[in-house]
Formats: sequence, C-alpha cells, structure tokens
Amino acid sequence: MSAASHAAIAPVQELAERETWTFVSAADFVEADFPRPETLLGSASDRFFVSSGFVLFYGEAGAAKSTLAMDGVAHLAAGDSWLGLEVSRPVRFCIIENESSPGLWQEKIREKAATWEGEPEWMANVFLFSSPWGSFNFARADAREALRQFCLEHQVDIVVGNPLLGLGASGAGKPEQTAEFVEWLKLCGLWQDVGFWFLHHENKAGQISGDWDRHPDTVVLLERDGNRPRTKLTWTKTRWATTGTEDQPRKLLLEWVIEAKSYAVVEADTLSVSDAELRERVDEFLAANPASTTTTVETKVTGAGARIRKVLEGGDYKREPGPRNATLWSLAESAETTPSLSTETGWTG
Repeated sequence: MSAASHAAIAPVQELAERETWTFVSAADFVEADFPRPETLLGSASDRFFVSSGFVLFYGEAGAAKSTLAMDGVAHLAAGDSWLGLEVSRPVRFCIIENESSPGLWQEKIREKAATWEGEPEWMANVFLFSSPWGSFNFARADAREALRQFCLEHQVDIVVGNPLLGLGASGAGKPEQTAEFVEWLKLCGLWQDVGFWFLHHENKAGQISGDWDRHPDTVVLLERDGNRPRTKLTWTKTRWATTGTEDQPRKLLLEWVIEAKSYAVVEADTLSVSDAELRERVDEFLAANPASTTTTVETKVTGAGARIRKVLEGGDYKREPGPRNATLWSLAESAETTPSLSTETGWTG
C-alpha cells in the first residue's frame, strides 16, 4: 500500500475508541469510503491473500509450515507468482518469530537469499521484529502500538506471526479468547490497511487447535506425505476465492526443491505421466522462457521436480553457466529452428 493510502486512513486506535454506532442503507454502504482491499495473491475474482485480510496456515509438526511460509514471503516480496497463483506486485512484510533462536533464523534467511534465483531480490521488502527476541505479545498495548507505528512508517502490507499461541493468545482458544485476539489485531490494522498471516498447530484429532477457523479469510492445512519429500496442501477455507475447479484444485501436492528451499506444485495425476509428455512440457516452457534456471524449470513446469531434472539432464538441451553457480537451460538450436509438422507438410489436422 502506498504512503498516501496509509496516511489517508485514520489511526485504528481512534476508530476502535469511537462510541457512535451508525447504520446505513445498502445503497449508502456500497458508496461509503472504506479502504479497498487489494488482492496480493490470486486474481480479482479469486482472492487468496488480500491487503487487510487474515490468513492461517496450520498442520502437524514437520509439515514444513515455517519453511513454506518463508518461501511464500520471498515470492510475494519479489512480486513473483506462488503456488501457481498470481502476485500483483511486490508485497512488504514484517515477520514476528516467537519460536527458536535468532541465530537459526538468520541462517534460514541467509540460505533462502543464497538460493533465490528469482528477480528481483526480495529482502528489501521484508522486515523482522528483533528485540526483545521471542517476546512479542499482542496482549500488550505498547507492543501493538509499536507494531502499528512500524507498519505505517514502512508501508507494511502483511504481518507474519509464528506461532499463533506464542503471540499473546490466551488459554486453549475458547471463542471469547480468539475474539479478544482478533480485537487486538484490529487495533494493529486488520480490516483497515494491514493483513495478518499466522502459523498454528493442529490438535490430536487433526483439526485446528482452538476456535480459530471462523476468523480467517483463508485457512490452509499442511500435512506430510508419509516419508516422501512432499507436503500436502489443502485450501480448507477460502472466503473470497473458489477452489475445487479444474483451474484451481482444492488440494495441492508440493514437492520439495531442497536446493532452493522452495516447492514445486505437482498435480496428483502427473506423478505417473510419461517422460515424453514431461519432455513436451519442458520444451514448451523453454521455448517461451529461454535461459531459465534449473529451479525455475522445476517449479514452473507441471510435474515432479526430480523427474523434470532428469529430463533436462538427459535431453538435448543447451546449458550455460548462470549467476550463483546456477545452470541456465534453453532449447538446443536445432529444436528452435526445426519447422513444425504443420508448417513442413501443410498438415493442419
């Protein structure tokens, strides 16, 4: 959100303290001057992340919640598509991490930056809460005020918090407790000009722990895929988007691209697709995107990343050294200049 847009919005603290309760007609309501949410992930008709919304990722331990979130932050901060969804522009983040040591998080961010092959760089759009590390608490008014001020000054679009229950949410997540937490978020900009993305764990029954599912606009379940290097993602709730269609499935399989600390979206039916079809997909992608890195091809071409890499390494493709020791792939010159069947024979089917 631009500085002008931020400045045009009254401080949320003042809005929360007003005692005038106003009701208007539907005609007047649709013309009211409310902040217009901007789609940050998705399209105008299918909004998965919006600029002032609430997103929750939850799952069992080891489901790669924090690693996937870090990958999402990098892609959105760079303005690069993620999970097959459009990113409208570079998004600005503030990460609040109340779990693990700061030194380990430094390593995590360094590794992500070192393996990043996208353009442009993403780190300039990402900020972190640094002190007192691991102690941020939304229940404290001074913490909320500090976060609110920082978001306004630095035009932060989304605050990422982990873990949800380590950020001031009280008790076991009873309805009144989760409602209180949402009121704190509203004082920090929720539904006005700042979005929130939290990571949470599941209970023993495999459900969201506590009464949290009713509040977010988007809820995502993450599960391990047995011992395979994959994560199963389910859009369990998308208030402003439609899933379960051919173009936007409700469930995704994310194959780990370990070298890049990233993920490739794999459709379930592509796990058994033939090598010839995979090769056709790679050829089509490289024809439109020459000099693509290995990670780019693996994450942008539909199919299992490990098999796509084998197609690249075993095929007649042109390879060149790229930045940061990356390999750049293009179609071989013979493939680029060979006429198609329809051109050569006049066959049009």
